[in-house]
Amino acid sequence: MHAVHEGRVVFADRFRGYGLMVVLDHGDKRHSLYAQLAEVAVAVGQDVAAGTVLGTADLGGADGPGVYFEMRYQGRPEDPLDWLHRP
Repeated sequence: MHAVHEGRVVFADRFRGYGLMVVLDHGDKRHSLYAQLAEVAVAVGQDVAAGTVLGTADLGGADGPGVYFEMRYQGRPEDPLDWLHRP
C-alpha cells in the first residue's frame, strides 16, 4: 500500500475492527486511512512522500486479500477519487 499524498504518520498499529492500520495527516484536517494490513513499514511521526510504501496487504484476511482505504476531512469520510488522481 502506498501513500496517496505526502503527510505525517499519526497512527501505525492495530485498531479494533480494522486490524493493522496506518493513518496519515495531510494537514488542513485531512487524513487518509490504510487498514487490514499484514505489516506496517512506517512509524508514528515519520514524514512520508506520495508513493511511499506504508505496508503490505493482508492476503489472508477474513474478507480475502486486499486493504481498506479511506479519506477523511474534519473526521468525516469523503470521496477519495480526487486524492487518487492528485500529482
